[in-house]
Amino acid sequence: MPKQERSKKTTQGAKGNEDGREWRGLALNAAIIAAVLVILAVALGMLTLGGGDIELSAQSISNADGYAKLANAETIAIVMDVRGVSTGTARQVYQCGVGYATSLGLLGKNISNFAIEKDVCIKGDLSNTTLCECNSLIKGADYIILVKGTNGTPAAQFYEDHFLVEVGEKSDASLCKISAKQN
Repeated sequence: MPKQERSKKTTQGAKGNEDGREWRGLALNAAIIAAVLVILAVALGMLTLGGGDIELSAQSISNADGYAKLANAETIAIVMDVRGVSTGTARQVYQCGVGYATSLGLLGKNISNFAIEKDVCIKGDLSNTTLCECNSLIKGADYIILVKGTNGTPAAQFYEDHFLVEVGEKSDASLCKISAKQN
């Protein structure tokens, strides 16, 4: 093969290798970008799952059944949720939570306390954790009392796995207790 032809083929081969390297480089960059996007999507999904409400039953039960669940529970998580309420309402939520913790403690129940403020959960030992981790800890209790602040009408309702108490700024926190005899 003449020298000129060989040189032409060598130049074409080098150009082909450059094109191949360029495509491999683009494919690698695309794969890295795709991996980063997947990681971000997973992280956003975790934040969304961990940043919402506590995962609790929506099945309401009668007061008698609710008191029976409290009586039979050995461990009770008391969750005080003050997200999105005024300072005065938050104060009432905390006072109500203390009332339940005190009265149930006197009945021999093992109590775990949690406070939820913004996107942070504060455990009874005053250490902070994520809402996702907090959710797992709360769900470990036999029954849950969820005391939430409300800007509307205060209310209370028993559910399969929790007792929801909504208190406002003018609520009477002295009513937040469970005695040995409930109606």
